[in-house]
Amino acid sequence: MGKFFKFAGLALAATVVALSSGCGKDNTGTEQASATPSFLQAKQGKPIPPGFDFSLLDQNGDYHQLSRYRDSTAIVLISHGLGCPIVRQSVTSINALAQEYQKKNVTFLMVNTFPQDSREEIQQEVAEYSLNIPVLMDDTQFISWTLNYTRTAEVLVIDPARWEILYRGPIDDRLDYEIQKNEPKNNYVKDFLDHLIAGNTVEEAVEIPFKGCAISYDGSYFADPKTYTEEVAAILENRCATCHTKGGIAPWAMSDYDTVKAWSFMMREVLKTRRMPPWHADDPDQHLIHTAGMPDAEKRTLLQWLSKGTPRGEGDDPLAIAEQKKATDEDPWVLGEPDIIISAGKFDIKATGLLPYKYLTIDFDNEKDLYVKAVHLRPTNKKVLHHGFAFVSSTSSGYNTDPKKVINGSWEEGVFATYVPGVDGEINPDNVIRYIPAHSKMKFELHFTPTGKEEQSEVLLGLYLTDKPTENDRFYNMDAIYDRWFRIPPGEADWPVTAKKKFTKDALLFEMMPHMHYRGQAMKYTLVYPDGNERLLLSVPKFDFNWQRQYRFNEPVKIPAGSEIVVEGLFDNSTLNPFNPDPTKVVGFGVQTIQEMFIGYIAYVNEE
Repeated sequence: MGKFFKFAGLALAATVVALSSGCGKDNTGTEQASATPSFLQAKQGKPIPPGFDFSLLDQNGDYHQLSRYRDSTAIVLISHGLGCPIVRQSVTSINALAQEYQKKNVTFLMVNTFPQDSREEIQQEVAEYSLNIPVLMDDTQFISWTLNYTRTAEVLVIDPARWEILYRGPIDDRLDYEIQKNEPKNNYVKDFLDHLIAGNTVEEAVEIPFKGCAISYDGSYFADPKTYTEEVAAILENRCATCHTKGGIAPWAMSDYDTVKAWSFMMREVLKTRRMPPWHADDPDQHLIHTAGMPDAEKRTLLQWLSKGTPRGEGDDPLAIAEQKKATDEDPWVLGEPDIIISAGKFDIKATGLLPYKYLTIDFDNEKDLYVKAVHLRPTNKKVLHHGFAFVSSTSSGYNTDPKKVINGSWEEGVFATYVPGVDGEINPDNVIRYIPAHSKMKFELHFTPTGKEEQSEVLLGLYLTDKPTENDRFYNMDAIYDRWFRIPPGEADWPVTAKKKFTKDALLFEMMPHMHYRGQAMKYTLVYPDGNERLLLSVPKFDFNWQRQYRFNEPVKIPAGSEIVVEGLFDNSTLNPFNPDPTKVVGFGVQTIQEMFIGYIAYVNEE
């Protein structure tokens, strides 16, 4: 299957810090001036922009967040660009430093600062030059710009205990433009790390002149920013206001300029850490239908606008107009009035605390078989339903006699209808039908989340019917590829789990939905063909339990008989996982969120 993603993290505090250099004391309090490198004694430091939390994917699509490295002794970030001779000639030194100091709990990462560099090109150069540390892809250049990177091969050393940048400069003095020495006279980064590891403090940050290839930034970072009325409001309306609306799942509504401006610092934070928009698939080739993603160009525009004081611009407020129109025109049944509405019940939600899942079975007395072209599972109060599943349960003999008709009666057999915030209704692909036998029952699994005050909500399932299927129609099947026997040891940060499904018939795959709980960190689906060739179907490098996303292909994927789908996942049961209910416990399968699940749902049809 190849190397599965390994991921960790990156974060700096948002407070302004004074940064420069100095010598210090050893662990006994004894002065160590004689052992202090000369460049530290010189105190060449200048103020450096404050750090910040951010998340990026590397050249292999693995997830990194700076705060996940907070237990490191130091973090070394090195600016990168394809084709730069200084970077290429530094690889041997970088690898040697990483090999020596990773054993001493120092984290090494590179940050690609050239947005024109493709992932495939970086992978090729990393392999060609045998670079042994991840290269993070800064596609918007915002992280590089905020870190004040001006050239490639520039090293930052970060103290995660204080989240301060303590060193900025070269690895050593071996390289210059078009010339290089056999050996360096000054090993700046090595000496600096030794200084820190010995327990010495750095009172002022060190900044040393260095050589590297100049970084060209997108002009928008220096030009006057786009304004709210000119461009930004349209991005927010298209990408964010589905959830950030009055009565929506988001904690505040993007109802006008003043509200957006008041939340602007928080918006910048969640964009940099990839918490928003809530789209978690790594899909560089755009094989998926994006329902919550944001193109890099739009993200760059937003970040640039947020960093330059959120200028309003002239004219009416587009979000205020949209919010007013939404209040008068909104229809909760976005697909139109359903043919059948099934109520799962009305629920009282307490203000705070952990709410156990609710499991219900509803007999809706259908006298005949039902053929469904679309479904819409929805709460009447969107603020409180975290996610919901509906399953068909039937003892009908029709299922036993016609194997083409699939009934989804439990999580093991798959889901009939799903609710997640921001997604309203599910329309079947062309010539695909969901089947409900006569005299069926509908099972519901509902997960509510408190809002801080008592709430009420009814949960409704709308069915949109179609005629009896023709020869060209196929029956919808959502299957669960799962493992329920795993055991995650306490403290493990990257615990792998794998499950597989083999296809005995030709099929068309059109949708996937990863499902884990709070320790779930990543999941990917790989199609293994009968001849052994592989195709990556889906990679979710940072799974987020708060968003039970479904990922649908632009075009269904053909699965020949004899193929296998392999689902691989990682769990983080360590203290580094802020969502971990208890890192001291061995964790196994269970339906409650303090336990874990490992399920890779797939939606497909058999071709017969």
